[in-house]
Amino acid sequence: VLTCLAALHERGWVHGAIGPETVVAAREDIQLLPNAVRVAGAGGTPADDMRATGQLLVAMSSDGEFPLPEDLSRLASACLAPEPEARPAAAEA
Repeated sequence: VLTCLAALHERGWVHGAIGPETVVAAREDIQLLPNAVRVAGAGGTPADDMRATGQLLVAMSSDGEFPLPEDLSRLASACLAPEPEARPAAAEA
């Protein structure tokens, strides 16, 4: 997911709809459905995508079936920072 976001953000685009309905995981293959991709600033920013990624990580682990490893837990916390400029860039995460 972060690799896809980094490529989008590098080109001036955002996904705009990161969530369980747009991330498809099958074994070792993870795909990000492109149904909401748009130019950054037109309804979203890279920081918004990162916040949504943090929310997705928390949602994945909230039922206790898939506890987050500590490094992903730290990433989720960083992505959920209240200030957008404090959130990591996808390429750095």
